Order: sequence, then structure tokens, then C-alpha cells
Amino acid sequence: MAKTPECKFLWELSKRFGKNLDDPYFDNMNPYLKRLLFELWIDEQNTEMEKLRRFGIFVGSFSNPEAAKQMNEIDNPDFNLSDEEFDQSFNIVLESRAQREKEDPNFFLEKQRKTKEQRKRRRVIARSLNKD
Repeated sequence: MAKTPECKFLWELSKRFGKNLDDPYFDNMNPYLKRLLFELWIDEQNTEMEKLRRFGIFVGSFSNPEAAKQMNEIDNPDFNLSDEEFDQSFNIVLESRAQREKEDPNFFLEKQRKTKEQRKRRRVIARSLNKD
């Protein structure tokens, strides 16, 4: 029972608030606050486990670099493109843009105009608070 997440969380709360495990404070605690604290605690636990996992892969990479590389690729697969594949994908983008311009010639001009309008900032004149 002591190894359940609920018990571990209650133990963490008792350490943070400096109260005993059987204190009625925890029973009367706002349930939304308690849920938020629980979610934050779970996130801390997951972050700590991921840090330890990455450290283990780092230490293991000295003795078996190929296995460490495979373990890293599970989470972050590499997508390598050759120059020809990149050129093909870039041409597809250019063709789709040209097709869009044929359908509506003002589409890209309107987008540029909107972004320029969004960039305009209001001019603020600062006044001195000290009146001499």
C-alpha cells in the first residue's frame, strides 16, 4: 500500500506542508488544488525518470554506442533526405504555390498586407513625472 502513487503523493504533501499524514488538513483541502498538485507531482516524477533514462543512455554509450544510438532514435527518429528528395519536395511546394496564385492572384498579397498591418504599433509618448 505504501508504494501506491496516492500514498507517495500524500507523503510528498506532508513533507511540503510540514504536517502529519493523518492531519485533517489533507481531507479538507480544496479538491481542485489537490488535483493540480497531484498533476504537478506526476509531471515532476516523469521529468525525473526521463532525465535518469537519458543519463543511463549517455553512460551506456561509452560501452555500447550502437545500442545507445538505437535507444535515442526510438524517441527522436531521424528523417534524412537526399538532395534529390529535397529538391523534389521543394518543387512540389513551388508548384502548389503557383497553382494557388493561378486560382487567386491576390491571395499572397493579402497575406502580406495583413502581416504588415499587424506589425503597426501605437506610438506612446512618455511624460516626465517630475515637474520643475
